[in-house]
Amino acid sequence: MYMLEVADLWKRYGAVQALSGVSLTLEGGEIRALLGPNGAGKSTTVKIVMGLVKPDRGSVRIMGEDALSPKGYRLRRHVGYMPELPQLPRWARVGEVLEKYAGLYGIPEAEIPSAVSRALETVGLSDLRGRAVATLSKGQVQRLTLAQAIMHEPDILVLDEPLLGLDPEGMDLVRRIIRDEARRGAAVLMNTHLLKEAEDLSDNVTLLYRGRVLFSGSVDELKQHVSVGEVLIVEVEGEAEAAIEVLRDIPFVESVERVTRTRLRVKLLPGEDRSSEVSRALVAAGLGIRELKRLEPSLEEAFLKLVRGGEQWAG
Repeated sequence: MYMLEVADLWKRYGAVQALSGVSLTLEGGEIRALLGPNGAGKSTTVKIVMGLVKPDRGSVRIMGEDALSPKGYRLRRHVGYMPELPQLPRWARVGEVLEKYAGLYGIPEAEIPSAVSRALETVGLSDLRGRAVATLSKGQVQRLTLAQAIMHEPDILVLDEPLLGLDPEGMDLVRRIIRDEARRGAAVLMNTHLLKEAEDLSDNVTLLYRGRVLFSGSVDELKQHVSVGEVLIVEVEGEAEAAIEVLRDIPFVESVERVTRTRLRVKLLPGEDRSSEVSRALVAAGLGIRELKRLEPSLEEAFLKLVRGGEQWAG
């Protein structure tokens, strides 16, 4: 049984078709990044999952049960939600905010103080329990919003841009919390535009474009799917001019970029590993090689190539 199962979601806002058959699944312990450019349908998908928007068609199942039924709201106690734009009462104190959420989540009254303390310690806000929300920095509000999302140890954690507005220390803390929640067994759905974070944190990605799923699978599978081509770092002995001339004459070399006086970044056309052929060509030209190594394609390269391909990849 999937913790979360979204199947064939369709949603139209007036003349705009926001979603066209979006499906995804989440297992316990999995971190899935929901990616896509602005207007791709990420926020609409999350809002439907959270019961904030009603789809025109499709289904959402939480813990195997219909979350779109009239009683589906009860299932959302299994879910922790961190919205992109927190809407916390500015007049309330930090501890009071979490106490209110604890009641909404159904945490027994006797356990609320310890649940609040645990959540504040987890996000590093224990010493701000008595402070008013209005006095917090943007990053502190972000941490408090995460605290309310995890305080009831949810089975599913939905995070909308969880690293937005955080300093490096805060980002490191939130990354650690996300990994810890997955290790605890929670299924994590993370909506983010930070591709490096998605690559580092997620087990799988779902890429949306104009309301459609272009790809769903692991980061490595995405890179292989679009075949972004091989990139080599080549360092030669002496000046690189002669090496540049040799490399540019090789038919399968797409581009050569000078990194330093002796170091080059060489991009090859998509195909099988040809690094040995590059090495042989340089040696045959009488050039010494200090280093030649392959660079793994980044998620950003794969993402951009897939999106630029547009709907030819859909379906």
